[in-house]
Amino acid sequence: MGESSGMKGIRIIHGMKNLLWEIYAVLFAACFLIPLTIFLKNGYPELNSAIVIKSCIYSLIIAIVTGLFIWLLLRRLFVRLKDMQKLCRMLWNSRFFLTDSVNTPNMLTDKKEIKRKIAYFPKIYYKRDKKHIKVTIALDGSKFQKNFTELAETLEQMFFCDVVETQIKDGFIQYILLHDVQRDRLTIDNVTPNKYTIPLMKNLSWDIVRTPHALVVGGTGGGKSYFLFVLIEALLKMKAEVTICDIKQADLAELADTLPNVTYKEGGIISALRKASEEMMERYEYLRSLPNYTIGKDFSYYNLPPKFIIIDEYVALLESMKKSNKKSDKDARADRESFENCVSQIVLMGRQAGVFLILATQRPDAQYLSGNIRDQLGARISLGQMSTDGYKMTFGQVDKSFVNPTERGMGYICLDGTTPNVRKFVSPYVPPDHNFKEHIARLYEGEKQTKAVTAQQSERSGEPEGLTSGSNHRPS
Repeated sequence: MGESSGMKGIRIIHGMKNLLWEIYAVLFAACFLIPLTIFLKNGYPELNSAIVIKSCIYSLIIAIVTGLFIWLLLRRLFVRLKDMQKLCRMLWNSRFFLTDSVNTPNMLTDKKEIKRKIAYFPKIYYKRDKKHIKVTIALDGSKFQKNFTELAETLEQMFFCDVVETQIKDGFIQYILLHDVQRDRLTIDNVTPNKYTIPLMKNLSWDIVRTPHALVVGGTGGGKSYFLFVLIEALLKMKAEVTICDIKQADLAELADTLPNVTYKEGGIISALRKASEEMMERYEYLRSLPNYTIGKDFSYYNLPPKFIIIDEYVALLESMKKSNKKSDKDARADRESFENCVSQIVLMGRQAGVFLILATQRPDAQYLSGNIRDQLGARISLGQMSTDGYKMTFGQVDKSFVNPTERGMGYICLDGTTPNVRKFVSPYVPPDHNFKEHIARLYEGEKQTKAVTAQQSERSGEPEGLTSGSNHRPS
């Protein structure tokens, strides 16, 4: 970050704490006094109180209209000036400066006056573009240096933005804030995977290889179900095998007559997890048997199609297992332990074999979603309104002030290895006339045709169906 000050932005100086009001005052005075002077000059020979009052009224109207026109014309500039004023006031209010006492002679008495003079004011720079606000501060070894490295939450609250990145380089710390998250919103038609990467927003994609597994949290009306449908469409475009589990028989269960692997009964869900765990181990054995097997390489190296298990209402499912009266307590406990062991095994080992979990719930509960499991879910997304504890259970202990969104489909996201900080998120827009069942059915039919061709090639080559490596399983 060794660029010039111009590249870093405009430097904030100590006299900017009333910058906006001073500019407003100068503009208003100019817009008022110039026409007033002209009016008075033209009426000077017959000047009286009526002419003066009338001139003042006309000048005031002209000043207001001209001021509004200038503000509309230069509103982006005024937004920047307001931001700079905020930064300056933050430095003053936090007393991030040093003063010296200076004795000055008094012309009227023999006593000297003591005046305060700014001895140190931090080098802080401001820059704004269409998407980001960049605040750069010099780390000059002052006693405020530690404070300068802990300003993320303060800046988020000041600008009502998200700190999406923090960089420390060449003696400067730079906070990059995203100030208009709606600009980055995609439509569902734009959610087209590139190999193993799913675009979620403009300039934000979920790489399932780099960031395995996901946790999606959202209350009623938050947009969780719509977002899961968007993911299902994207996964089918990726040629992934998708298994859906919905204990509440809600929105996702409606796909039971469209997709083959949809289950909403407790026993079926437990069987699906066991089957996924067994298939994961079979994939490991298959990969090791390949002639080009290389230690440390994952499924993507061999172009295997990924397998996803989506469990909606995960917490409700575990609560259902806990309260189940259909079996003896011993059998119910054994089923639950088996289920949780499969979840833990897939979360810990699934990435390399290409077997992934997406857990969705209305509320994350530490009793059912332990920190060890949550921390292995690389993509964590919240949608809609949540409590402080809900955010903490979803994202862990982070230096961030969460603000509940008011719009459906808005929330927060953290992608391990991609987003250094938890940031605001807007799920892809779904038009009112978009029929998920029809689109998913078409995608699945296309996948079946692809699998039929693959099966024929597998028979000719002697490779096991479903695990064939090669271009036929390369995600589009």
